[in-house]
Amino acid sequence: MNKFSLIIIVFLQMQFLNNSVYCQKLMQSEPVDINNELDYTIIGQFNNSILLFRETESTYIIQSFNDSLKEEWEKNIEFEIKDITPLKIIPQKEYFLIVYYYHKKGNCYVRSKKVNTKGVEKDDVEIGKFDSPCYPGNHQLKISKDNSYLLIYNVKDDNHIETISLNLNNNEKSNNQIIEFTDLKYYRNFEQILINNSGEIFTLFNKNNNKRKREQHYFSIIKIESNGKQSIQNVPFYDYLSGDMKIEYDDLNNKIVAAGFYINEKKEANGIFYFTSNLSEVVHVKTIELEESFMRNLTGKKRKNMDGISDFFITNLILRRDGGVLLVAEQQFVFQASGFGSEDDNTETLADYLYENIFLASIHPSGELFWKEVLYKSQSSENDNGKSSSFFIFRTNSNLRFLYNDNISRSTSIFEYVVSNKGVSSRNVIVHQQKRTGFLPQFRSSLQLSSKEMIVLSEREDRLRLIKIKY
Repeated sequence: MNKFSLIIIVFLQMQFLNNSVYCQKLMQSEPVDINNELDYTIIGQFNNSILLFRETESTYIIQSFNDSLKEEWEKNIEFEIKDITPLKIIPQKEYFLIVYYYHKKGNCYVRSKKVNTKGVEKDDVEIGKFDSPCYPGNHQLKISKDNSYLLIYNVKDDNHIETISLNLNNNEKSNNQIIEFTDLKYYRNFEQILINNSGEIFTLFNKNNNKRKREQHYFSIIKIESNGKQSIQNVPFYDYLSGDMKIEYDDLNNKIVAAGFYINEKKEANGIFYFTSNLSEVVHVKTIELEESFMRNLTGKKRKNMDGISDFFITNLILRRDGGVLLVAEQQFVFQASGFGSEDDNTETLADYLYENIFLASIHPSGELFWKEVLYKSQSSENDNGKSSSFFIFRTNSNLRFLYNDNISRSTSIFEYVVSNKGVSSRNVIVHQQKRTGFLPQFRSSLQLSSKEMIVLSEREDRLRLIKIKY
């Protein structure tokens, strides 16, 4: 055998091994009938078992799967109160909480049901109540990063937010607290609220963010400590207009981290901004301009005058250990139209969903740009709320993996971008599929189990499967 033939054989063997590795990455459960389901979600992993929560009109079901995704058991969860609405399921080490609300005599009561990993109810306690009815989206819920604190808030009026917080480690409840902001308006100025790992609440408002008042534009941060003490800091952003933005609390460095887009008068983003705040030191907002060549590269547009980019929304702010941040944004479009159904000429709303390229910007704590990158993709679907579009970020110590469906169909190929901490990216295929046997992962609702495993759900013809991806 000559040297050239030996090289060819070795190359073919390596290709076979690589393909075998890809084939071993995926594992799937038997299909679960969800014909009558209203909603479903992955609760988490407990002692190598994966728990799934399913909701119908009148029943709430917990289903357990083993490490090989074989069904172990299924149990119904009972609620003594009728007409409850689940808000959130919060996993803990040895149990999980179902936070739910119901209304009675015009008030909204919030309760928490504790269930162990075998589906056995342990207790059901009241968290608090609001003096207002329960409407979808009216009572919002936030969780601290370490799942130790729960925050539920209600918009009382345009100048007040009412909050209830709970320490999930010892079930210590706070009294209802009122956040008052007399110079601000919730429906005009509110941006975001969060709770950190110490139980402190932070709200962000955006004041004078319009063409007429841009010279007095500023951000306002209100901090509410666990004892009810409130403090406020205004952050000037004079002469700029801000677009989509997001804040996170850096529990390692004890500060608020904010980043977003600044926009022109056409509401097109032409740069990004960044600042941090501990509510005691003076804050200066840093800005980073986006070059025309980069914006063309990001959007694929070839027009002569490229003044900015539109329809980019921040999906993640990933905190860096040094106090900086990785800004992750995605271009998203929704086109809606009214049409007539085939039966009784009823009108129905038709919607097209487009999820396009991903924009990454790594920012130093000083506000300087480390690097920026574009991850190319294009996804389109109809009347599905885009549930199989977008991406999931799988995090490891050395890189980030952005997993996504190449197209929104049963024959989709699943790809990933692997991005290093220096901004170097590579695109890999995880699996190619055939239409007859293919599945369509809902990556946005995925759950990372470890540094090597994740779980994602896939629905097809009222049949739900759990998919495990292993590295």
